[in-house]
Amino acid sequence: DICTNFHRTNPESAGACLKSNLSLTGKLKKPGDVNIEVCDNGLVDGGTPIIIKDKHIATLYAGQIFLQEPDMETFKRRAQAYGYDTEKYLEAVRKVKIITEDRFKMILSLLGSIASFITESGYMNLETRNRNLALQEDAIYREKAESRMVHLNSVLRALSSISQLIIKEKD
Repeated sequence: DICTNFHRTNPESAGACLKSNLSLTGKLKKPGDVNIEVCDNGLVDGGTPIIIKDKHIATLYAGQIFLQEPDMETFKRRAQAYGYDTEKYLEAVRKVKIITEDRFKMILSLLGSIASFITESGYMNLETRNRNLALQEDAIYREKAESRMVHLNSVLRALSSISQLIIKEKD
């Protein structure tokens, strides 16, 4: 609620969200990397890359948590600075989950593994489908080539018969 109803509704605080996402992504280089940062809006975000065949195809983001009890005065000042309804904003802050950094990293890692598995499975299915299509095209080409060869053989037999008749007539 805090990001949807507050941070992303204000251009300045929404810019902090984008900055945080870019910062997280920039530090994710290899499978299994997990990056956790406190965004400029005061919440903790995390990310892990989804890398298939050595290509970074996506980033799984999770977050809007706290690693410790938040300083409510800081969030009260933030509400006033951005023009949020202070009471509603502080209520949204109170709803944000507090979990340990180790647990958050474990959750991100698990989610990243699941996402990578699903993505890699989909990629492998696509490759298999493409290989099957190529094999089907090869089979069709082979059938056409065999049909053409049968036709050419019959033409050659006919020409051979005709040439035999011509040779017999000359004799």
